[in-house]
Amino acid sequence: MRTAPVTIPAGVDVAVVTADQAKQLTARASFFKGPPVLIVEILSANDTQAEVAERVEEYSACGVPLVWVLNPYFRTVTIHRPGIQALALDSTQVITADPELPGFSAPVADFFG
Repeated sequence: MRTAPVTIPAGVDVAVVTADQAKQLTARASFFKGPPVLIVEILSANDTQAEVAERVEEYSACGVPLVWVLNPYFRTVTIHRPGIQALALDSTQVITADPELPGFSAPVADFFG
C-alpha cells in the first residue's frame, strides 16, 4: 500500500480507508492520497513484541492515526494512537474508533468469533 509521499510497509493485515480515499482507487490508480485511517495487525505465534512495536511505530510515522493490534491467543485488542499510551481491551469490553470512524463500536469478543 502506498501513500504519497510515504509508503506503508507491505503485509498489513487490514487497512481501513475513507470513502473518499476508496474512490481514488481504480484500475489505473493503485494508490490513494494520505494514510489509511486504521490499520489492524493480527498477531501470529511468530510475532515478537519488538517486531509488533516496530510495525506500529512505522504506521504512526506514515501518518496512520489509529492502529489496532489483535491478539487471538489472549482475545485482546490493543489500541495505539500517536502520542497516547496504548490501551488494551479484553473480550468483555466494547471498542470504538472515534473520531477516525465516527459511530463505530463493536464488542471485542466479535473479533474472535
